[in-house]
Amino acid sequence: MEELKSESESPGIDGPLVDYAAKGTRVETAGVEKVDGHDAYKLKLTLKDGTVQHIWIDAKSFLDVKMEGMPRRMDGKMRTVWITQRDFRPVQGLMIPFEMETTVDGYQDKHKMIVEKAVVNPPLADNRFTKPGGA
Repeated sequence: MEELKSESESPGIDGPLVDYAAKGTRVETAGVEKVDGHDAYKLKLTLKDGTVQHIWIDAKSFLDVKMEGMPRRMDGKMRTVWITQRDFRPVQGLMIPFEMETTVDGYQDKHKMIVEKAVVNPPLADNRFTKPGGA
């Protein structure tokens, strides 16, 4: 049930800042903090349902380098999750993070995802969108 609630509150693929006002989100600055040794603007987002989330925007590139994810229940406790994005590279005019690291409050282990290749709007055959087995 918590997973369903989390997904229903998710900002979608475009993230929480795109069209934030239309989504009912209020954004405030909450200072400047270091992320990976670089200054980043800390933004406080108050979602339509009152949930508060934070995002850190790099002060030079203006890319979102860190995001507070929705808390997850682990070991019977709600734990804060952070996603740090690094190694941004241009891909067809978009800056794509090729490294994402997830950290959970209270845990030393981190999960790192490395992107090997990214493409934007690749051509896909129409049959990729049909029901398997025909009809």
